Amino acid sequence: MPELSNTPLDISNRQWTLAAGESIVLAGNNCTGFSVLAATANFEIALDDQPFCEVFAGLKYNALPGRTIQKFVIRNSSGASNTIRIMWGKGDFTDARLALIGSVAISNTWFGDLAANTGLNVTEVTVGAAATVNVNPGSSNRRVSKICNPIANLGIVRIGLSAVDATKGVELAPGETVDWPCQSSCFAHNPNAYPVTIASHSINNA
Repeated sequence: MPELSNTPLDISNRQWTLAAGESIVLAGNNCTGFSVLAATANFEIALDDQPFCEVFAGLKYNALPGRTIQKFVIRNSSGASNTIRIMWGKGDFTDARLALIGSVAISNTWFGDLAANTGLNVTEVTVGAAATVNVNPGSSNRRVSKICNPIANLGIVRIGLSAVDATKGVELAPGETVDWPCQSSCFAHNPNAYPVTIASHSINNA
């Protein structure tokens, strides 16, 4: 079992490829924690002659306050070769990189696009240039009115609880949604020189 010499650094970052069943010993140098940055498979680690425990890529360990680590024993408990990369030292550190595995679809879908597939009761209203329209009439049974300026629109709209309020109301950029916890009507004002479509959905009391 090889042992690495002490390295007087606050942070060490090393990689090894261990055969099945192989172990190595690392000097902890009074470090306060470690992070497993990468590993082909799960493996085992023992700190300061304590029992082995299984660890894995992505795991981060910090010692209890006032405690330090003098020695690591790393053992490849898998049945095949295992490439392991560990960072250890003093302070708090982690690998902040994001790994996306497989096919990932990212979209800016807004809730109006989901209506056909989810049964969501969405109302779409066209608001003409420089016009103000009641886009979600009042209801005594409503808890929240959700108003959306769809991403397809090119400009902002303003939302208020009356036609007058809407002209100077809350601004919604394309793709943004506002929740109004009210039973009164919700009005949208379009300050643009072209028409826009506004979507609304009511969340009602049970």
